[in-house]
Amino acid sequence: MHEQIETDREAIEVALFADIHSEKEILQLLDRGFNWYNDDADKLAADVDYFFRQSQDPDNRTKDPEGDPPISNPARVVAISATTASAIRQHPKLENAPAEKIELIQHVRKYHTVLLLDIVVEMGPQTVAEIYDKVYKAEIDHERPRPMSGASGFRVRPDEHPEFDKFIEIPLAAANEICQARFHNGMWGGEYDPETNEVVGEPNYHIDNNCIYVPEEHGATLLSTRQKEVFEQIAEIAWTSVPQKQYQYVYNQVDRIKDRIEDLIRHGEQENLWTDWDPQQNLLRLVRNAAKEADDLDATEFHQAEDYHEAVKEYDADGFGEGQAKRKISSVRSLANSLVEIARSDEYRGVEYRTYDDRRNSEYSVGRGSGNYAQITVDDLDDIFELPCFQNMIDALKLDNGGPVRKDLFNFVRMVYWLEGYHELDGSQREDAVVDDIHDLFKNKWDWYDEETTDYQARYELRHGEIDGEAPLPMNCDNPDMQRHCIGKSFCPYNIYQSLPFPESMYDQLDDSDGVSQY
Repeated sequence: MHEQIETDREAIEVALFADIHSEKEILQLLDRGFNWYNDDADKLAADVDYFFRQSQDPDNRTKDPEGDPPISNPARVVAISATTASAIRQHPKLENAPAEKIELIQHVRKYHTVLLLDIVVEMGPQTVAEIYDKVYKAEIDHERPRPMSGASGFRVRPDEHPEFDKFIEIPLAAANEICQARFHNGMWGGEYDPETNEVVGEPNYHIDNNCIYVPEEHGATLLSTRQKEVFEQIAEIAWTSVPQKQYQYVYNQVDRIKDRIEDLIRHGEQENLWTDWDPQQNLLRLVRNAAKEADDLDATEFHQAEDYHEAVKEYDADGFGEGQAKRKISSVRSLANSLVEIARSDEYRGVEYRTYDDRRNSEYSVGRGSGNYAQITVDDLDDIFELPCFQNMIDALKLDNGGPVRKDLFNFVRMVYWLEGYHELDGSQREDAVVDDIHDLFKNKWDWYDEETTDYQARYELRHGEIDGEAPLPMNCDNPDMQRHCIGKSFCPYNIYQSLPFPESMYDQLDDSDGVSQY
């Protein structure tokens, strides 16, 4: 953990492994990059223009730059790429889309990765070896003991392989299956099953001197692959930590970004603008949002397909994925068929249909929606730790790791307060039930638990925590304080607001506070 990022060597490590560094360190990395511009927004905008233009060339996203890196400062690369991604999201058609679904941002991420890997090489063999050491450590199963570190050196061995001459040296004692680099169907991959003695993929490693030698290209591929999640984390922190007016200024200055987006829209090339998520999820979002804007159409009640179809026709489908979903609705019957298919799926809670008149007619309720997230049944409070972020809190809040964090603990209180089973209780009954179970939860999870302190703090929060006369909502997945524990939204099968059993009154309060986009 760095107290302060003071060198390019420290910066490159945080940039490539942001997922195992703190938000504070990522902010330090961004600050180091932005400091290069000395508050010159026009200079930053010029670099964003260059960066965006370069990222649109497929060759630049896949091939090493010729000669010296065009930008040799890793923190500056991060600042430019994060600003470019945020400027792209300023376009009205993209402002509600998650970064991981915007194809133009993925182009930026790939070019960003190419530049960082080129900078690593320029830093010399020692840095290369240290970076790959972290790569293979990250891939190793930590449940098994490893008496040695991962990669211990970067070696040139031109006589050992017909195609590769640069290898990562890994002591056998520190190696695992991931080090058995195989090439299959034009890409790194493949596996060996010792039970069937079947090998898929051509082996490209060799063993010598009690070490396994893996082609550098294999390590580079592993490093590049993990950058998707890493870059999304950096981009999200940059998005939430810098005033939007600064990104809007860059967007206004860099005409190239707006022109490219408008050109793709004009020519109907949406697939080059964003990656389509689950078409059923797009349709469901469209119908729910259309129903919300229609008069007397409560999506949690049953209505005929004609009612939803009419609402969709009148709805300005300008949200992410909504336009494409609307174009696919060719008739009332096609919408009805799609809603039946969604209702029959196990992935969408709250979508139902029923038939009447001897099955000649049907009605549909599309509900409030839970996306396609895994659902959690809360029989006792320990069940909420099925959420990976809450599971991460167990260790994060132990005394050895810094101890309790006030916001996290109050979030537990609010989470329990809103859960079905507690929320329908009256006044003091609810308070006592929440506090009693919070006692049991904290006592079983953390070594700092104190009965008197916990009782006082939990009751104080429940009695005095109101905001404008309303009980605060639990933190959701987009809350910056939750990012310390998040495993990455694109990889998580859960969503706090959509996976846990909360009452309708919580969602009503969320809607009234214009917070619907949060879930």
